[in-house]
This record gives sequence, structure tokens and C-alpha cells, in this order.
Amino acid sequence: MNADSTLRWRAMTAKDLAEVQRISEVIHPDYPERDEVVAEKLMLSPSTHFIAVDGDGVIRGYAVSYPWIANDMPKLDVYIRKLPENASVLYVHDVALLPTARGAGLVPDLLKRLSAEARKQNLKEFTLAAMYGSETAWFQHGFWRMQAKGELVDQLAPYGPAVFMHRPLDPE
Repeated sequence: MNADSTLRWRAMTAKDLAEVQRISEVIHPDYPERDEVVAEKLMLSPSTHFIAVDGDGVIRGYAVSYPWIANDMPKLDVYIRKLPENASVLYVHDVALLPTARGAGLVPDLLKRLSAEARKQNLKEFTLAAMYGSETAWFQHGFWRMQAKGELVDQLAPYGPAVFMHRPLDPE
């Protein structure tokens, strides 16, 4: 089945959180995060949270990201409380697309939107933990593997066999 060509991103709102949770349970059953933890991330950085919707407004995926510290990973399912004052990267915490939304070109558009917001916040690049063997897909979007060293190795462990990656923001 081909992805819906009318798929687009829109800003995430608190009203979307129940559907975000449902999709998360489908895509990430082994890595649950409480609704309240996701709600806190949305509250702290609303301009970097998006929902993928089809032409009928049906939610087909979501993206959660927020300013963070380079070479550092936030813990899963833990409250952040506040964004770090020394944030220098936009951490892409989760991009979850249902199978019907994959292959529709959503990721390049997402990265363009996130790049514009990251520049407004004086952030320098993206980081993420590629899970489920998604390293190749992220590589196709310009991400490079970073060698995890020291504390970062321990921070990656709860994410399973994940790969820490980074990439510059899209040009203006």
C-alpha cells in the first residue's frame, strides 16, 4: 500500500496526546513512556512537536523533539522538569509513523521545519538514537553515526540496540 500523498505535518497539541500514546504503543511496545512524560515534553517545547495527518485529518504519526545537550541522551519515561540552559542541539526523541504514512516524504519536511525552529533557538545540529535498525534510514537523511563514549554508552543502554547519530541543521 502506498503512503497517502496528502500527508502533512501540523503542530501537536495536548488534544493529540491520546492518539500519540496509541501510536507509540503500536510502534514502540517495548519502550513505553507515560502520557504525562510526553505531555511535559510538549509543554516545554511546543514548537518542536508535530503530528502527521492525512487529508481527512486522521493522525498517522508524530514527532517529538526538544533542545538538549550535545553528546547526551535524556532518559526514557523520566520527567525533564526544565530544558537545559546549555542546550546546543535539537534532540529528536521520537519519530513514529504508522505503515500507511511511511514513504510519503514526511521526514525531509519534518527536518526542514525542525531546522527552522532550531535556528531560532540558536541550536547547532540534530541528535537522535536510531532504534529498530533505523540507522540506515536516518543515514539517508544525512545523519552520521557518533561513537558513543563514556556516560553516553550507559545512557544509550535503555534504548536497546540503538545507535547515537547527529547531523547539521538544514540550510536556510
